[in-house]
Amino acid sequence: MVQVNDNDPKVAPLEAPYLKFFTSGTTNGQKVAILLELLGLKYTLRPIDFQKTKENKEEWFLKINPNGKVPTIVEADSEGKTFSLAESGALLLWLAEKYDTEHKFSYGSKDPKHWEEVELVFFHVSGLHPAQANTTWFKKNAPNETANLERYTNELIRSYKLLDDRLAQSKSGFLVGDHISLADLIALPHARGLSNTGIDVEQFANVQAWIKKVVEIPEVKKALELL
Repeated sequence: MVQVNDNDPKVAPLEAPYLKFFTSGTTNGQKVAILLELLGLKYTLRPIDFQKTKENKEEWFLKINPNGKVPTIVEADSEGKTFSLAESGALLLWLAEKYDTEHKFSYGSKDPKHWEEVELVFFHVSGLHPAQANTTWFKKNAPNETANLERYTNELIRSYKLLDDRLAQSKSGFLVGDHISLADLIALPHARGLSNTGIDVEQFANVQAWIKKVVEIPEVKKALELL
């Protein structure tokens, strides 16, 4: 029996091996939670308080993730050796590579669909997500900065139009191939919150149908209700 103590004042020490999932009620955390649930992995959920106690800036957490952000996962092997990783896109790729060996929720690297999947992961991380975050921020905090608000809103609409067109051509109702994949998981939480930007979501009928389809998957539903 090996115990690992990361100096977490609330959840430590833990008996190895384990997965410890640091997160909060954010869209980025939801993406990772969905994959953890789909994979059926046993993990310790550790909510991080950003608002009151600012746990993410405490010394013990910064030793795990110097960037002080979630989601973050720490994996300890049977000998107690730990590995930590952050950033939702990286976490999805790592979890799929290590644990989705039957490729039920992703595609193997020898399958061309894998690279379509990876393309959409990076499209989301570098394009859609920043556009949605900035649209939301300017609408709430600086609505009079119309040039910036219009710029990000237009880019956001363009991004969702790309997803909508892709889904229109999909026979499975998923973004890549014949089953749910990382491409769906990384986009779903943000797509569910698109109406918060003030954009008319009904113009993306295929996206709306896709959301309804995916959120009915029991593991997805459970993950979205964690925090």
